[in-house]
Amino acid sequence: MMKKTILLGTALLLSAAPLSAAMASAAAPAGKAPASGIQAKDKQGSFTGAAVERGKDGTLTLHWQTTANLGPVKVYWSQSPDSGWKELARTYASFGGLRTKDPNPGSRVYFKVKAASGAAITTAERLLPLQGATNSRDLGGYKTADGKTVKWGKLFRSDELAGLTASDIAYLQKSGLKTIVDYRTDDEVKSKPDPAIPGAVYVRNPVFGQSGSGTDIMSFMASGEFDKMGKPGDVLTAANRDMVDSPSAYVKLFDMMLDPASAALVQHCTAGKDRTGLGSALMLLALGVPKETVVQDFMLSNKYREAYNKAAVDAMVKQFNLTDENAIEVIKALMDVRPEYINAAFDEMAKKYGYPGLPGKRFGAKQRRAGKAEADVSRIVAYPGSPDANIKTTCVDEAIQVILFLEIRICKLLLSSPTYFVQWWRMVLNLRRFVETDKPESRIMEIIGIKMEVERWVCFLLLKANLSRLLNGQTTPMKSCTSFRSMTKRSKWARG
Repeated sequence: MMKKTILLGTALLLSAAPLSAAMASAAAPAGKAPASGIQAKDKQGSFTGAAVERGKDGTLTLHWQTTANLGPVKVYWSQSPDSGWKELARTYASFGGLRTKDPNPGSRVYFKVKAASGAAITTAERLLPLQGATNSRDLGGYKTADGKTVKWGKLFRSDELAGLTASDIAYLQKSGLKTIVDYRTDDEVKSKPDPAIPGAVYVRNPVFGQSGSGTDIMSFMASGEFDKMGKPGDVLTAANRDMVDSPSAYVKLFDMMLDPASAALVQHCTAGKDRTGLGSALMLLALGVPKETVVQDFMLSNKYREAYNKAAVDAMVKQFNLTDENAIEVIKALMDVRPEYINAAFDEMAKKYGYPGLPGKRFGAKQRRAGKAEADVSRIVAYPGSPDANIKTTCVDEAIQVILFLEIRICKLLLSSPTYFVQWWRMVLNLRRFVETDKPESRIMEIIGIKMEVERWVCFLLLKANLSRLLNGQTTPMKSCTSFRSMTKRSKWARG
């Protein structure tokens, strides 16, 4: 088992080390003013997306999309995504973008585009313009299933930080970075330690317990025994499954997310694509971002590491004098990210942990007995209607699966500890601070909606609690949601 872990850890280590070359970004030309002056605008329109790209010369190009012509817009900038906006330019929504010089070189810059109707959108560069890292990026700006947006400047992901320059460190410090989560093994950290960033707390949080060694994979390569690494992609597919089977590092990550003092937070490994890729995916799923978007973010590592990956593959082909196409494909697969890698992690989560109403195989015989007994139990429970299988969106189901996978505190005791869902919703409310809410009243309605949802799930879990009592030989059920709630109030997860 230790040898297998070392092999997987080494596979992640091989895709290491950043390039300092700048990544080129396509810059769309600025549009021309409409011939008729200000066009008629649809006040019901809204912004549907926005992005910022940096050219080789440091010029920034903003792009945005709308559902309708919003007429004239103002573009603002700030060093904070939350306040301090300064007007930068005035233009028209129909242009779809704006090219500008960096209004504050050397610092993180956020932009807000606002129409006269009040429609607005905040955006920033996805890729951080660091000289000593190639895959350092902001997880903000992604849309959730309920129409909100993950906040910019709170959650970051990166490859190794050992190559950061003095200007990079100053950039991150001015970005408000508070916590650095390092997933690397002892050997990786010893070889390339993180630099100190003033104001940021460094947290060692290795995903793999063993220190890791390059001996196995390098010896396979040198001897031409690529068949021992399986087919192209097998090593990292297995690595993603293994990370799901040993989730302690990600449990710790979520504990830090729940601490308001930890944001802004960056998580990183060596290449910033596998261990960090799974951690980022879990974050986004828990915040309600659709799985399709999560996979797209995962795949961005190929875009930002393209130059390094090509150089690394060419170097290894030359070093080991490789001519076999399958062997070269194995090397390429180690450097890439592929949908099947992260999907292997998702499949493992679904297989072993399932959803609250559909626990996975981990519950074993008890689960099978539960399935047979549930209909009988429902007859003796004062339950206000049968649970609606569709009251949770797919997106929230995935988020619940994330929490089950992480086994945060009492999740693994779902059948015997029905306080789980109270804890889940408390966590949801805490994590929502990473998601933008446009109006205060929408926040109030959200909390009311969550409260109603909790009431339904409390009753559903009452059914599960009674099922557990029955399976444990207790024939007297709790007969109302009130008795269940009084029990959960005694739990430390129901306080406050």
